[in-house]
Amino acid sequence: MPEYRQTLTLVGVGRDNDNIADYIESLKNCAILPGVELQYIKQPTIESADLRKFALTARIRPGVD
Repeated sequence: MPEYRQTLTLVGVGRDNDNIADYIESLKNCAILPGVELQYIKQPTIESADLRKFALTARIRPGVD
């Protein structure tokens, strides 16, 4: 029987690096996401706001519906 491996890619914005780090730690505590990795954090200007844009990837545990 074939086994499928799925990955989630998420791009978002946060107020600061600590805020993004807290979010990533919360995702790492999720049982269906065994591998969460930050890809980047950038500091673009978004509508005159001082925000951080980030991307992360996460493996989805096999067998999850």
